[in-house]
Amino acid sequence: MRYRQTALSLSLLLASISGCSQFPHNTFFTPPAAGENTASVRIVGGTEQASIEQEVNGQRTGGLVRSSEFVLTHIQDRGMPVASDQDKSSWSDYYETPVVAGQKTIIGLAYDGGNNQCSSTMSFVPKKGHDYQFGLQVDVRLRQCRGLPYELKQNAAGQWQLERISDVTWGGQYGHEDANWKKMPDRLVPPSPPVDLR
Repeated sequence: MRYRQTALSLSLLLASISGCSQFPHNTFFTPPAAGENTASVRIVGGTEQASIEQEVNGQRTGGLVRSSEFVLTHIQDRGMPVASDQDKSSWSDYYETPVVAGQKTIIGLAYDGGNNQCSSTMSFVPKKGHDYQFGLQVDVRLRQCRGLPYELKQNAAGQWQLERISDVTWGGQYGHEDANWKKMPDRLVPPSPPVDLR
């Protein structure tokens, strides 16, 4: 029995020191330094399955916004404005980062509910000094999901509000074991991102 425990301990030790060879290789998003040539992006909810990629000088860079599948949240607060009808303290998970302005930017969000999976990819070109917010709306009962792309803008009263980004290129996979997963029609999309439904 002692031999088995020693052998098991040795196996675990070897697995731990061998590091990445035991896990799939992923690339990760590295934020640029904030400056006059950047915009800000916030992802609300589900950062364990979110990615940011940018095409800079013809090269696509970036990847996942977090490096661990074992940590449930990855809150990164950079002081972005919040829409007046939202409460930042109620968000269980969000990630704020600068991105290079004027470059094609791809936001990827995914929902994984076991046999039910859904993802949405939204491509857009951020403008210098502008603020953007992205989320994923999931309706398990109707078996639908939809990416939610917004820009944060101030109204005449100086209050921040969410405005849908109109020039978004859509992509994504809807369907894993059930072909009924699909984009949620615009008429069912609320004016602001819902609370993370997972």
